[in-house]
Amino acid sequence: MIVAVSDIHLGKYKESEVLFSKFLDYVADDSRIDDLVLLGDVLDMWRGDVDTLLRKYKDILKKIVNLQTEKSVFYVVGNHDYHMIRKNTWFQVHPRVVLPSGDIKVYFIHGYQFEYPDDIRIYEEFANLLCFGGDVMGSAVDFFWDLYKETMFALIMPKKWFYENFKKSITPPEERLTRKDMKKIRTTIAAWRKGNEDSIADKFVVFGHTHDPFVDEENGVANTWSWVDDPKYRHFEKYTYLTIEEGKVEKKQFS
Repeated sequence: MIVAVSDIHLGKYKESEVLFSKFLDYVADDSRIDDLVLLGDVLDMWRGDVDTLLRKYKDILKKIVNLQTEKSVFYVVGNHDYHMIRKNTWFQVHPRVVLPSGDIKVYFIHGYQFEYPDDIRIYEEFANLLCFGGDVMGSAVDFFWDLYKETMFALIMPKKWFYENFKKSITPPEERLTRKDMKKIRTTIAAWRKGNEDSIADKFVVFGHTHDPFVDEENGVANTWSWVDDPKYRHFEKYTYLTIEEGKVEKKQFS
């Protein structure tokens, strides 16, 4: 059985962190689970210093490392922890992963790629730099403006894109993404599948990022949603994850 979980955002909500540590214990103890896919935004590097977060959550990260002795663990990078793919850590980080389950192949990707399909390179540079800006709701604005004026960032990041997307990009998905945006993301996935972009035509697509949980078997796509318990959105589901067993995809809630 494959278990997929995303958007834990360690560094944001203490309650979520405690329960995620217990979730890792559950995965370790359940002999039915063969593969664990961490589907991005495990660490919220947009909210704190990279090295500080790695030190603060070393116990959780060591649990992930220890899991690799008994199970297959795949860390798929998200936008809030994008720097992990460029940093030497205790485990390998992937941009995407494909795993077999029964008669299907499952394609795991964080999902920011579907929100910014035409600006992937620009957005990834942007996401990586946000990992060094501290709290993006405050000092990072000045940080990135200085960076824009004084470094190669100006060559990588078009000024118009920066102005139009900075504020939107750092707004939580619950506030940022309208129904129209969600529909656009689903349309992008369908277009990728039709064009067989990244070889996904014959695969079941599982992503996170949007904090919008669903399983759509008819169209072969599912979303893991968010782990965090945000007090502003008490009515939303939380601590959700997916299980994939013999090609059957199910949404679960950990408690």
